[in-house]
Amino acid sequence: MYRESEKIKQQDLLNDPRLGMSKRTREIFDNNEGWHNRFRTEVTNRVDEEIFKPLFNEKTGAPNSPIRVLVAMMAVKEGQGISDEQLYEQARFNALVRSALGLINSDEEVPTESTYYLFRQRIGEYAESTGKNLLEETFEGITKGQCQEYQVSGKRIRMDSKLLGSNISVYNRYGVVHETIRKYCFLNEIKADEKKEAELAEVLKEKAEIVTYRNTKEEVARRLEELGKVIYRLLVVKDAEGNKEYDLLKRVFEEQYEVTSGPGGGKKKVVKPREGSKISSKSIQSPHDEDSEYRNKGGLKVNGYSVNVVETCDEGKLNLIVGVRTEGCSTSDVVYLQDGIEKAQAIVVDKIEEAYTDGGYYNPDNQKYCEKEKIEWVMRGIAGPLPYHELSYDGEGNMVVIEIKSGERIEVTKAKSQKPGTPQRWGIRDKKNRLIYFLDKDVVLCELRKRLLKIPKERLDLRNNVEATIFQVGYHYRADKSRYRGLMKHRIWSINRCLWVNFRRIQLWCIRKMVKNAKNGAGIPGESFVLFFLQRFLREFRFTFWPSVEPVCY
Repeated sequence: MYRESEKIKQQDLLNDPRLGMSKRTREIFDNNEGWHNRFRTEVTNRVDEEIFKPLFNEKTGAPNSPIRVLVAMMAVKEGQGISDEQLYEQARFNALVRSALGLINSDEEVPTESTYYLFRQRIGEYAESTGKNLLEETFEGITKGQCQEYQVSGKRIRMDSKLLGSNISVYNRYGVVHETIRKYCFLNEIKADEKKEAELAEVLKEKAEIVTYRNTKEEVARRLEELGKVIYRLLVVKDAEGNKEYDLLKRVFEEQYEVTSGPGGGKKKVVKPREGSKISSKSIQSPHDEDSEYRNKGGLKVNGYSVNVVETCDEGKLNLIVGVRTEGCSTSDVVYLQDGIEKAQAIVVDKIEEAYTDGGYYNPDNQKYCEKEKIEWVMRGIAGPLPYHELSYDGEGNMVVIEIKSGERIEVTKAKSQKPGTPQRWGIRDKKNRLIYFLDKDVVLCELRKRLLKIPKERLDLRNNVEATIFQVGYHYRADKSRYRGLMKHRIWSINRCLWVNFRRIQLWCIRKMVKNAKNGAGIPGESFVLFFLQRFLREFRFTFWPSVEPVCY
């Protein structure tokens, strides 16, 4: 059964890693502001192991390694952007990394690879079955403790999102269907000669990219239609539902094809590809990453995921990331706002009073939510084309429409609705005598645009630094393409990256505070001076160095 591990361990004199160190090396190793000591304090020792209790029972048994060490290992791995092999090498032989993980004695064993992978697997399985991400709860608990200790106010917050490509080959529509059939047949050992189908034999013989390379557009379209018939026959085979990847094959078929009755309404079914406009952006982009989604954002085409980050932005204070959410990249920024504010409010010390975002987060529901919560929502603009008309109401409640370009007032008529309960509409005729309707929400939007124009540039610029935070979170993925596949793995990655960024901010904040106190005559250890100026130098020139010197902004 589960039991909590010791947070503070007793030092074993015979297995003290400092025994072979020189005096100066030992002083540096013992420095409280060293990254390893600060990481152990701010991350490893803050892990609430009780959260992970549901993963262990009488059947699965107790964890054979401390959970806080396993969580810390994941944070170090993503913080450094290293592989699992490099992680274990450092955890076994690097005294600083061992100290950061809480392995303070030389004879303490690192969790085995199987324990590490099984722990990650159980987190994913539990999230899939219950909808609860235990690692996300851990992040919230750690960050809440940090906010309380360092008095992170949170009166001001800002948020932004980033598109992250999945680690998959980019397939076109034909490639998705072709590779899904190949994967299904190979996993279930379905051979072409047993089925005696020429189409299936062609699919199993070559990869999709080879087929699309040597065939014309018309030939690929014809083959796409033929593959629909192949999938349909594979799905209706007896006991096919028990095969591996059956659900994936069925989902691809339902997304890419439609089945209709034959001529005259006979029993014979006709399988044909769906029109491209009817295929959702949430459809499968690769059989090797079922969670990956498609998005075209301003000409940037991405197959992958979207990461949304919420952070505090109070001037002159320590600011931390207080919320992170990862979804498929087709998820609109609009979805993130209310959830991000609610989770941030549960973590920060003070009541959130101001929220800074770009215009992509706007919709009327989010506006009403901010007004209800008495949060001033500041945006640089609102997504969409600029309006041609300025809307308002006169003293009698009638809509006033003025053409912005000419300043001319246009005649407005109140439209009659045949359905009761329909929102009131107002209509005008443009210069081409086309009828244009406006609703009350259009007036509200027009008033909001005018209010945003009056906001000083200094306040609007408060949102800008969140883009630096987004850069920090994806620091090791310069091409904006991850090394993972699957939504849960990306959620684990983003949470651990945010844990690391917060730890680095706290570390530098404490060092700067010590330097400030030293200037005021309070005194400061010499090693902290060296560490501060070394990190400042490396951070400004953006060198890479162990343990990590990626730029950190406040």
